[in-house]
Amino acid sequence: MMRMQLFDYELEEWLRTTYSAACSSLPSKKLTWCHRVQYAVGHAINEYYGMIPDARARIPVHLLLERRWPKRVEDFLGEAHYRHVYRTVMEQLERIFKEANSADYPVALYEQWSTNVAELNLNLVMIFQVVWHNKQTDEFIVQKFLVQDDAEVNQAFVHMTNVFWHSVYGRPADQIVVYALMNGRKYSYLGENLPLQQSLDYMNLLAEVVMEAAPVEIPV
Repeated sequence: MMRMQLFDYELEEWLRTTYSAACSSLPSKKLTWCHRVQYAVGHAINEYYGMIPDARARIPVHLLLERRWPKRVEDFLGEAHYRHVYRTVMEQLERIFKEANSADYPVALYEQWSTNVAELNLNLVMIFQVVWHNKQTDEFIVQKFLVQDDAEVNQAFVHMTNVFWHSVYGRPADQIVVYALMNGRKYSYLGENLPLQQSLDYMNLLAEVVMEAAPVEIPV
């Protein structure tokens, strides 16, 4: 039997377009304002945590965010919405970075990893935004940053990460943290509370459906 290959961003985009209206777009717009903001957020996080720790506190977050922030107000739902999204995202990133106050480097920063999940006959490919590893305790913390709070995407990421970590390390990630920037919520999940079989069942139900979906265009 041929092994399927599943990309996390394809699954997440399928869930957004199927179940969520949170990131509505204008008529005829293929990419929503959320896509464009997520792109800017990703680069800001990548640049921030890629710096030496001493330099992080000295650079204004808005400079990192503005480098790739969408310039066209027309891609949003109006000028007021454009300004509100920018202000909210900037404030949330400032708060998150300040709370982290980490002197370490992530072990993964927007890296694409893959693993063969034998139970599902599936090659799972995931882009991990930020992964921290405490060498003293051997604990892994996986972080994800979403523009909008999306329960379906949140659930999918948690299940995919649980399956991925079991496949690679034989155990769950110690903690999975999902940030929803527009409403300031933070969701934390302890790996010990995530049954592997439940995550495998979830992935099994959705994998074939997503593989049949057309590739989604995302900004690069």
